[in-house]
Amino acid sequence: MLFGSIKTKIMLAIVLCSVLTVSLVGFASWYSSKQMIEEQMYQNAQYLVENKAKDLNNTIEKIESSVDYLSVAVLSMLDDVEKFKTDDGYIYSLQEKVRPIAENIAKETNGAMAFYVRFNPEYSAPTSGLFHADTDGDGTIEPLTPTDFSQYDPNDLEHVGWYYIPVKAGKPTWMDPYRNENIGVDMISYVIPLEKGGESIGVVGMDINFQLFTDVVGQIKPYEHSFAALLNSAQHYLIHPAYTAKENLSDVDAALFEQLGKSESGVIRLQKEANEIVSYAKLSNGFTLTVTSAEADVYHALNQLTGMLLVILGGVFLLALLIAFWTGNRLFRPLRRLVSDMEKVKDGDLTVRTPIQTRDEMALIGTQFNRMVEELGHLTKSIHLVSAEIKTSSEALAAFSEEVTASSEEMSASVEEIADANRQQSVSIDTCVRITSDLSHKFQELQDETGGGWWSVNWTE
Repeated sequence: MLFGSIKTKIMLAIVLCSVLTVSLVGFASWYSSKQMIEEQMYQNAQYLVENKAKDLNNTIEKIESSVDYLSVAVLSMLDDVEKFKTDDGYIYSLQEKVRPIAENIAKETNGAMAFYVRFNPEYSAPTSGLFHADTDGDGTIEPLTPTDFSQYDPNDLEHVGWYYIPVKAGKPTWMDPYRNENIGVDMISYVIPLEKGGESIGVVGMDINFQLFTDVVGQIKPYEHSFAALLNSAQHYLIHPAYTAKENLSDVDAALFEQLGKSESGVIRLQKEANEIVSYAKLSNGFTLTVTSAEADVYHALNQLTGMLLVILGGVFLLALLIAFWTGNRLFRPLRRLVSDMEKVKDGDLTVRTPIQTRDEMALIGTQFNRMVEELGHLTKSIHLVSAEIKTSSEALAAFSEEVTASSEEMSASVEEIADANRQQSVSIDTCVRITSDLSHKFQELQDETGGGWWSVNWTE
């Protein structure tokens, strides 16, 4: 009965229409906003990593420019390769010419911790060249005795890899960071091999405080649980909160490793226990910068929007429920009064008049109901009058019927007497007929016996 009442149906209709409308509009808005927010989030993630990569590239380019300038200076001053290969005095003169230029370049290079100009040990003394370094971390780069190549095998990359790796590669090389335990500073080296006239002259290089990179990478934290990482050209970790240079990306995350090989920059969603959004960009020196954020953080704005829409939907539902309840009561109150008045009319109270309190269809129904009750009252009065007349006529008819009944009984008695007389007369007639018939037979027999003469005689007479 509850769900069959008009009031309930009206309330349900209002609530359902309101909730359905808001749900459809809300879902459309949410979906559209979701698409826009996701697109914006991915764009922001890529913009962030590319912007930070640009900052690192600026640092890298300045360092490379400094070392490039130093290499150009050395090669421009080297005017006789054959003399370089045979004359130690020429080499000494060359390095002393280069020294002030190198010192000035180092001063102008942000983060420079050391510079070196080392000559090919095949053509020069094992300690030939220049080596200046900040040995105590006070910012002053001082001249030191260069590493003695004669003390190390060319394959000893730990000690002389900074020289032989670029020479063998035949191109400028960024070495992996290493830690100077003497001053407790991590440094990274950029080395350019020197060649002239087809001969290997040596290398020029500069050690840079790796803090220049870690500061930039460490400051990248777009969300609460975000972190940035830096990988070298072989995808070994240089900077990471959990991994060291011993770990390679291919072993840690094959999906990201594969993605990095496809494009210079981009954004990828990694499905894990806690999904991650990773943006990446390759640097000009072959390194790769990545920014990893928890998907929950990245989608925080979208989740807020979803929560807000749910709150709005809940608010609309409650508001629709209140409006439906108020509207249902407002519409149902006169209807309920009308039903009550109908019950009174059914019980015979024709004095009932339902009040008209609205100007809608219920007012029209109430007016027609009042007219109907009024007409029923008139009709009832007419019926009472007709009933009284019918009663009087019935009583007269009953009296007349009694008289007719009495007359009928008398007439019936007379008819019975006549019928008895008729029956007696009928018996007499039957007797006469029988006697006459017997006489006729007798006469016939007599005629037959006399031959008819007697009859004829008598008849003639």
